[in-house]
Amino acid sequence: MMETKTPELNKILANKEKSVLLTEFIDWLKEHHRSICYNVFQDRVMVRLLDPPHYVEDEWVPISDNFEQLFADFFEIDLVKAEAERVAMLAEIRERNYMV
Repeated sequence: MMETKTPELNKILANKEKSVLLTEFIDWLKEHHRSICYNVFQDRVMVRLLDPPHYVEDEWVPISDNFEQLFADFFEIDLVKAEAERVAMLAEIRERNYMV
């Protein structure tokens, strides 16, 4: 039986501590009423105070509250491939358990 290769899952494990730190930083931003925002006209990202009227006034829009894809991009992890690796690993485990 062939062992499933998991390069994307390996990247996730290798960056776990950094990811936890980034998540803590995002939580800290929220606690201090700040958000990572994107300027739709200037193609820029920055941290700003949460103030909804400013978003409309100067076109700053908070990025999604789901930072999974942002972190994946930062760590160069393909989430679709990582999910395929998870599925393949589970199938391999099931097959091994079935053979016992």
